[in-house]
Amino acid sequence: SKIEYQRADVQVMAQKNAAAEKFNRQVADQEKRVKALQSEAEKQEMRASLIEYNLNDVDAAIQAVNQALASGLDWGDLKRLIK
Repeated sequence: SKIEYQRADVQVMAQKNAAAEKFNRQVADQEKRVKALQSEAEKQEMRASLIEYNLNDVDAAIQAVNQALASGLDWGDLKRLIK
């Protein structure tokens, strides 16, 4: 009858609304993740640029650490030495 048809129609609309809300939440979550990844990518690009800009100093620091380790200095002593 007409009442049953209206109930079914209301139920279908409720299901559509619930599905749309779930979809919207998923879209918002994905957008949030994309923004976080973009932000992290920008940070990593900045770090890479700084390393490239200071490449000579970075290479010298790596060489100094490798020489200290090769001479028998352990990581703990090296850490205290750097501080």
